Amino acid sequence: MKSAYPSPIQDHFLTQEVFELTWEPHGRWAQTQFPKTKSIAAYYKTEDYISHQQKSGSWYNTLYGAIQSLMFSYKWKQIEKHVPPKASLLDYGCGTGDFLNFVRTKGHQVYGLEPNEQASAVAQSKEIPLYASLESIPDASLDCISLWHVLEHISDPAALLNQLQTKLKPDGMLVVALPNFDSWDAKHYQEFWAAWDVPRHLWHFSKKGFEDWSSAQGYTTLANFPLWFDALYVSLLSEKYRQRPFPWPFAAFKGVYSNFVAQQSGNYSSHFYMLKPSLAGATNEST
Repeated sequence: MKSAYPSPIQDHFLTQEVFELTWEPHGRWAQTQFPKTKSIAAYYKTEDYISHQQKSGSWYNTLYGAIQSLMFSYKWKQIEKHVPPKASLLDYGCGTGDFLNFVRTKGHQVYGLEPNEQASAVAQSKEIPLYASLESIPDASLDCISLWHVLEHISDPAALLNQLQTKLKPDGMLVVALPNFDSWDAKHYQEFWAAWDVPRHLWHFSKKGFEDWSSAQGYTTLANFPLWFDALYVSLLSEKYRQRPFPWPFAAFKGVYSNFVAQQSGNYSSHFYMLKPSLAGATNEST
């Protein structure tokens, strides 16, 4: 079936360039077509890219930090049910290391991997142990690997999931957070939906699409959980992209309404998935 979702999509966040999406035949996921002649790193070079910076004293970043801390507690409450005491956890794409800093306070051994030099320097200042590459991580050494809004940035996510599986212990778990283009806010904002975030987001999934896709890579979904605040944050950016003069009240209403609709549909703006390597192995289904 032909996808009902928009293509091309404009980079409203930074360059205003336009990028095509190539859709899987059943509309379950899409890939951003990024020119091989360009460097993706250039599209991250801005002080506004919040996951790569240390939080400043601005009221906006202070609020962001408070919500972030609340969400760390919520996320870990779900994850800790499936990991042993004193678990070893790798946060792949750890940014400035805030999540790992939180998990460390719970008595677990934490590691990070972050390609951005500015962000990794901040993580190191917090004495977070960082790996330089996946190859430097011993096989079958980790109880949990987390990717918080990282997989959508990876050019070959299937290859990455195969690599990560070798780093997990036999009973290890993978945690992946992703936007969901089947959410109400995605359908409402359409091409202005901030979580398209092209070209930084190279891949786009629906909730059902990611579960199908990850199953094809050799993983079984244990559970998925909503990330409620993402609807508010994405709605705020989307209203700004629409050039709304006073975006906050509109974003708050629409973010709350998206979460309300999701209570019935099951499609929140973002979800995080807890995955276990399955015995069946991967079929390498991809776009």
